[in-house]
Amino acid sequence: MAVWDGKHTRGDDRTIPFTVRDSNGVAIILTGAKAWFTVKEAVDDDVTDANAAFTRATANAAGGDNDQILFTDAVGGKGEIYIVPINTNSMSLGSYLADLQVELASGKLYTVWARAFVLEADVTRRAT
Repeated sequence: MAVWDGKHTRGDDRTIPFTVRDSNGVAIILTGAKAWFTVKEAVDDDVTDANAAFTRATANAAGGDNDQILFTDAVGGKGEIYIVPINTNSMSLGSYLADLQVELASGKLYTVWARAFVLEADVTRRAT
């Protein structure tokens, strides 16, 4: 499976697979963990992420659900982020900042990765 390059076409569905590993490359057990995927125009100090272009979260995190982020193999440290058309339909094209953050059941908090989220044009706009 190819690694996601951070590019996304406006209004499309996308599944972004991820694996959380420690510094030795060993998968971190995600049983009882929470996860957040956040896309913003700029970094800010708002702890509510109210300025985010959109967010996705696991069901056990505030505002989350299994159709947003799901741990597909918690023991193997694997999960998927699900982006749906409503997340990006009204966003302006261009570059944003994105990260995936995980809080383990122990309370330890990790930024799994941070990268550019590039929203590209969709040539076909109709859906019917």
